[in-house]
Amino acid sequence: MAYTTQADIEALLESQADLVELTDYQGLGTVNQTILDKAIAIADAMIDSKITVTGTPDLIEWISSSLAIAFLYERHGNLAKHVSDMRDMALKWLDDLASGAATTTGVAKMSRAARSTVDDQIAEFTMTKYDSGGNEENEAERFDDSAGSMDTW
Repeated sequence: MAYTTQADIEALLESQADLVELTDYQGLGTVNQTILDKAIAIADAMIDSKITVTGTPDLIEWISSSLAIAFLYERHGNLAKHVSDMRDMALKWLDDLASGAATTTGVAKMSRAARSTVDDQIAEFTMTKYDSGGNEENEAERFDDSAGSMDTW
């Protein structure tokens, strides 16, 4: 079972047209499902090589989507800084999950707001945190990579 879907990936991209551009090497104007499935399979294999996943927690879905998007951009020959930052953040989360420094418990689904935006080369990410009872702890927090640690969330 894949940890992400085409719809999840499209939600992190600007539009379906971006996914078409990243996969349509034949000029058909549609998403090349074979290329997309390969990107997802590679992302999921990276996850499976580090951790054992039960179900599909939202964080794992985001990690898989982010890694698949980065693979597609790399394959396309255009790995922009915001995509590289997103990939690096996903790999950091994956390493933290593997080492036990992080858990998927209480992490909300990261939406399109999780896409990095470049503002003077500082990537910004937002997410909503929930306590163990499912109650929202705060509206949103800002992650500024200049702080040097994801532990500040």
